[in-house]
Amino acid sequence: MAGNDSFTLSVAGRARSKVSPFYNPTLDNLSKEARDLFENYSGIDPDRVVSHVEEIRDRAWAIFPYPCIGLFRFVNLSLRTSPLYPSILSRLKDDKQTFLDLGCCLGTEIRQLVADGAPSENIYGTDLRPEFWELGYELFRDKGSLKASFLTGDVFDPFSELGKLDKKVDILHAGLFFHLFSYDQQIEVAKKIVKLMRPVKGSLLLGWQVGSLDVGVLQSSDGATILYRHDEESWAGLWREVGEQTGVKFVVESQLVEGARYFIRDGQPAEPWVEDPKRLMFSWENGAQRDLRLDNSQWRKDRKLHPSVMGTKWSDVILSPSLKDSIMSDITTFFDYEEMYTSLIPWKRGIILHGTPRRSSVETTEGDDKDKGVDKDETETLDEEKEVAKPISEYTNQHIKFHILRY
Repeated sequence: MAGNDSFTLSVAGRARSKVSPFYNPTLDNLSKEARDLFENYSGIDPDRVVSHVEEIRDRAWAIFPYPCIGLFRFVNLSLRTSPLYPSILSRLKDDKQTFLDLGCCLGTEIRQLVADGAPSENIYGTDLRPEFWELGYELFRDKGSLKASFLTGDVFDPFSELGKLDKKVDILHAGLFFHLFSYDQQIEVAKKIVKLMRPVKGSLLLGWQVGSLDVGVLQSSDGATILYRHDEESWAGLWREVGEQTGVKFVVESQLVEGARYFIRDGQPAEPWVEDPKRLMFSWENGAQRDLRLDNSQWRKDRKLHPSVMGTKWSDVILSPSLKDSIMSDITTFFDYEEMYTSLIPWKRGIILHGTPRRSSVETTEGDDKDKGVDKDETETLDEEKEVAKPISEYTNQHIKFHILRY
């Protein structure tokens, strides 16, 4: 993992504090595949897996507070979900090709490849901070057996150890990597990748990153750092530009998919990172709560909804158990404990009682009552409950999954 540290610090917190929107205290949703990796590859006792991962995660967070560490994303096995994964394994096992995980962090994807039969001596990992992949040996308990090579590599440093792999990499994985940079920096990263890849038809780059329906720059709250997020079209355009500059042709395939949802207090540092056009905002006026109802996929003010919302308990939630668990694992950890979370009437009013509206970015304001066809007597400010609270927004991260073949 490498990237724009000042931006990461602006969203995750400038200190390694655990009071961060991107720090989950506990690992509540470890996938079956990841658990199998820890139990069968690393030989960790099933009862110790979660506590072991949590302990290593806290040590990694102390190194640098990347969101993927705080949210346990480093144990997600995204590479094996690619439709090209069987082909990748075959190329590594049968053809003895070379694999590089760019920004490998603790090296989870590398261990999955080895567990699935890929020879580790042909696998490389690189990260800006060697402390991460050193910690990876402890995470997977394979210091004495793993033959993969790890390099300290800054993609912008022409004299880094990465130069050892120039023109030698057959398959390169870049997970959660490109979105850490500005557009111009992404061009330079892509050109460095071209330099690393073996100059033959079929050399493969694949991975995923944060994307957006709203293509363009993303500036940190201090205004000092600019990143760039893509959709499929702009991502393909970047590689056309790289092709023109390098004289290499690429076949680019990518897909913009919906990622994880977050509920973040407005104004918190994390907001610029997860902000997305698909968002639902709950608003207050003069510190008084405004009750809303869902009608034809739009949020509308409704005084009559207030009593039912105020009486709602967590046990009354009508969402499916799986969705409820998923939401809980993302949200309650941010609010520290369930009681604090479930006391947030704005969340219960919208998401628990009615689910998420299909329309995006809807705000309730005093001036839109007539347009929405709501009687004025139903939209009076509710004086019964005077709560001082910051608005809470729902965000849906868009992710781009891609693979790029040298033609």
